[in-house]
Amino acid sequence: GGDPMDFEGKYMTIFRQQPDGSWKIYRDIFNPSAPSESEAADGADIAALSAELHQRFSDNDLEGAAALADENMKMVGFGLGLDLEGREQFLNFMKARKRAFPDITLQHTNIVEQGDQVVVEFVATGTHLGPLMTPNGEIEATGKPVTLHVVEIHTWKDGKLVNLVQYQDPTSPLRQIGVLQ
Repeated sequence: GGDPMDFEGKYMTIFRQQPDGSWKIYRDIFNPSAPSESEAADGADIAALSAELHQRFSDNDLEGAAALADENMKMVGFGLGLDLEGREQFLNFMKARKRAFPDITLQHTNIVEQGDQVVVEFVATGTHLGPLMTPNGEIEATGKPVTLHVVEIHTWKDGKLVNLVQYQDPTSPLRQIGVLQ
């Protein structure tokens, strides 16, 4: 009922589908355009840490990527049905992705920082050259290229990744490699 307000910055709203089929806001994040120090309370540049995590993954430095995670970190992968706990399970997840798509690389398209969290939107491209594990079993390599659009929310504490929430369409790679219409 009041006058319109103008905001400048980056804004991301993530919706989650409810059991009844309706959609509700799950995360609502705003990062103003005003200059910021881009540093968490502990002094770590968390946007740079998220970029480093993804660069290490792209460069096949999985041990280095895992070293950025807290020993007790948690990862939830909506769409993939993932609920992982601990650095070792995180490392195994990355190894499984690289086994299926050894040349996969990540390219950031948007990054928003708020407090101790970084929201990263990226495009992952690779070729299905190895076995892909699914809940219904293993899918042998097809040699087909894949492009995935993914959003992740990274929570950092004391320079370590403590929580990672990932959103992606699990049917997209299956359609692209030809096992799902």
